[in-house]
Amino acid sequence: MRRAEAWGRRGLLALQWFWMMLANALVVPLVVGHAFGLSPAETARFLSATFVASGLGALVQGLFGHRLPIIEGPAGLWWNVFLLALETNAAFGVPPEAVGRKLTAAMLAGGVALFVLGRRGRLALSRLFTPFVRGVFMLVLPLSMSGTFVRGLFWDVGSPLGGAAALSVAVVALGFALSRRPVLRAYYALWSVVYGWGLFAALEAAGLLRPGGAGGSGGTGTGGFSERGFSFPGLFFFGPPEADPAAIVLGVVTAIVLLSNVYASVFVTAEAAGVPAEERPARAARGAWASGVSHVLSGAFGVVGTVPLSISAGVIRLSGSADRGAFLAAAAGMGLVGGFPPVVGWLAGMPPAVGYAVLWVTFTQLVGFGLEELKGLPATPAWTAAVGLSVMLGVGLLFLPPDALGALPPAIRGIAGNGLIVAVLAAIGLERLMAPILRREG
Repeated sequence: MRRAEAWGRRGLLALQWFWMMLANALVVPLVVGHAFGLSPAETARFLSATFVASGLGALVQGLFGHRLPIIEGPAGLWWNVFLLALETNAAFGVPPEAVGRKLTAAMLAGGVALFVLGRRGRLALSRLFTPFVRGVFMLVLPLSMSGTFVRGLFWDVGSPLGGAAALSVAVVALGFALSRRPVLRAYYALWSVVYGWGLFAALEAAGLLRPGGAGGSGGTGTGGFSERGFSFPGLFFFGPPEADPAAIVLGVVTAIVLLSNVYASVFVTAEAAGVPAEERPARAARGAWASGVSHVLSGAFGVVGTVPLSISAGVIRLSGSADRGAFLAAAAGMGLVGGFPPVVGWLAGMPPAVGYAVLWVTFTQLVGFGLEELKGLPATPAWTAAVGLSVMLGVGLLFLPPDALGALPPAIRGIAGNGLIVAVLAAIGLERLMAPILRREG
């Protein structure tokens, strides 16, 4: 009986991890597909390739890299790079397919850079991404995503009723996450998805929401997918990569900045999972080179590059479980599901607002992780200034109009326009420039 209960619990945990992987991998390819003008069938293939890349990346990390239950999903930085590169090249008449081929080359170059840095620069990287830098990253990350969540919950749903339904999903998810009942708290994301998807389906059936709208479930069709039982996505979605110096530089710089994401995600998830502090730097270094492998996989499929997502720490903290076996099962399922077009089409019918609501609740935990990283720092004027300057600079950039940095070169604009990247770079720079003062006050 106990053995059956244990397997039942592991099965529910695996299902919950699967839904969280789905929620994190679903939105970005749909947005990118729309921006690149992909047809429904092409968007479906792009989504399928993203699922496979995310699942394989999580398996590589879970088996050979950091070996922690950390969701592998499309990186927000690469998402921005894709959209910005498309916008910039469109002004010069470059077709989207050519932009995609250059971005594929950039992704492959970034993967090689991550692999080399992870294998050769372990000590230097651990010194670079200190608790101060990781704390700034964890604070600015949820702040930079807050606008996306608010739009997804209240603006893109298409009607006041849709917004109210999405808000109710967020409230229910928060209630499950904070419940005193283990069966509700441990599987809060799973129950929230069931509730939210069912609610939107019921509202659509009653004619109160427009089927397939921004906030609707979109039905259960295949969305242009082939009806074949198994169809593994092909390589190089946009075609063979086109390498040029600008693409190579962009890929390498983006990869270096993404190391802050890898280190922050591994450290904060390792803490949530109870990994001893002395083991965390080595796990982060393995996660860095494994991220290089996952980037090469993403480049080979031609999709947005994947990275370890720090949101996983929130899942572990709220569910109270860091079962790696359940996570690996979910990762394998994610990769396999990407090869079944009808299943991917049905999963893509989940209302985006439901995913936003569940992710919103989980992201609230990242603020706490950021504060925990920073609480060990001395409360002195110099340290306070370093934290304040980094966070305020990164958050302040979020309020700039899109064309404010239009005079900068494209490669620099893609970095300077990202508040999270600037905050991390500012933290790294300030910690070194102010080192004498910080040591004296510390």
